[in-house]
Amino acid sequence: MKSKLIIISLLFSILTFAQEDKSFISKFEIAANYGPAGNFFVDYGRDMNTNNDLIEPIYSEVFDEFQLYQKNFIGTSGGINITYNFNNKNAIAFSFDRTLNYGKYNGVPVLNNGTPVIINDIKLRHLNHFYSLTYRRSLDKKNTFYASLGIMYIRMNQAEIQVGLSDNLVIIEERNYDNSLLEEGGVVFGLEKYFYKSGKFDVGIQSKVFI
Repeated sequence: MKSKLIIISLLFSILTFAQEDKSFISKFEIAANYGPAGNFFVDYGRDMNTNNDLIEPIYSEVFDEFQLYQKNFIGTSGGINITYNFNNKNAIAFSFDRTLNYGKYNGVPVLNNGTPVIINDIKLRHLNHFYSLTYRRSLDKKNTFYASLGIMYIRMNQAEIQVGLSDNLVIIEERNYDNSLLEEGGVVFGLEKYFYKSGKFDVGIQSKVFI
């Protein structure tokens, strides 16, 4: 399985349960995030040609088929983090992130038996589910800028269409963990910057790189 590199830039909001007391519960934070995501894998390692925001199918001479695999680089991401702060500088976090990229297609490939396959404004998706465990450390005195590093586990859903001209065959499928064991492990690196605070709420920007 080819490894993946995802870059995510997120709007980030955070809730701290109880900052003033020193109980076990007071050291936890819950954060929700949403924003744009860039996925370097969804071009399937090939040049992607577009026309009016529509992706042109890849033609494979080896298999004599059109392959509708690719999705747009820019997608969306949303997630949630649960963080435990050992102190003001050091913390550990568990995160779930979900990224989604779409590719839209038009076309009328014709099978060797003369049957046209009409593809009309169809959207194919690439969906990733990330589970990560990271160590986070503050990088400034005011504790508004953080870096994190850890491990991640990913499961993918990849919608794909193959139009086999010689075989007179059309395959429409979404490959995933259940039917194709699509999963991987890797590392994740992140940066966070907070710029607004009100009571127990903080708002900022978070970026993550999954490799």
